[in-house]
Amino acid sequence: MINRKFWWLLGLMFLAGSLNGTMDTIDFQWDRSVFKDIQNEDIRKWFKSEASDKFKEWHGIKLHPIFWDGWHFFKQIMVIVFILGLAFVDWEVPLNIKNILIYFFAFGVAWWAGFTLLYNILLVY
Repeated sequence: MINRKFWWLLGLMFLAGSLNGTMDTIDFQWDRSVFKDIQNEDIRKWFKSEASDKFKEWHGIKLHPIFWDGWHFFKQIMVIVFILGLAFVDWEVPLNIKNILIYFFAFGVAWWAGFTLLYNILLVY
């Protein structure tokens, strides 16, 4: 039904989900818990200030913070993989609504499996 490129893209989607789960775990379970344990109020204010956002401006161009957030970065990879799959996978079946829905379901399951696997492993350990 679908060639080898489909399986490569499916693996890439699993990887994007895994990295998304990793970034989510780091953000919610490590970064925020460490941030809460900081006793010095001056350091806490510095973390909340603009001075800690070093990478949001590049050569005078203010970048949208979403590009520096790992969670949204891997979500963008997920969308790119969807588009690449529709554009470059050699389909041996016609691209009708049913086949496109199956394709999106397969990629969604791959992303979800990667996210859930890494999130739960990192959460436990």
